[in-house]
Amino acid sequence: MTVLAVTIEGSASPQGALIAGTRKDGRRLLRNRGGDALVKWRGSIADAVRPLVETPTADPVLVDACFYVRRPACHFGTGRNAHTLRSSAPAFPTKRGTGDLDKLARAVLDALTGCAFLDDSQVVDLRCRKRYADTGAPRLELGLRQVGEIDALYCREVDRAA
Repeated sequence: MTVLAVTIEGSASPQGALIAGTRKDGRRLLRNRGGDALVKWRGSIADAVRPLVETPTADPVLVDACFYVRRPACHFGTGRNAHTLRSSAPAFPTKRGTGDLDKLARAVLDALTGCAFLDDSQVVDLRCRKRYADTGAPRLELGLRQVGEIDALYCREVDRAA
């Protein structure tokens, strides 16, 4: 994988904290708060990326993720203006229901572990954004790129200048 760009349709599911539980046989277990929705979301990401990657890379990786979430109906007018955005509608999705950006990113990185890269510790540059899906359905637009020599030289120059 040198450069990869893919769109995953569907509503993103954040990867929340782990919670302790007990199995029917009495053994203890840790499970993620995201439940079945998280398992399905991570599976969708892996299923979209796996056919595009021959073997997971062991190199440093740059990840760019933009999460597009559904805009609530209350952001739109009523009657004849039902498809018009209200002037009071916020520009960015900041309500709890849209998910914390760090937890959305964690779900993506864990889904990519083993299919795009060997471990998410290889991600050296991560850019994440959360926007309203004003055009199109809820989705994740994902870009991955291996870090090359030019990137490494640029990072060294920036570090020296700081």
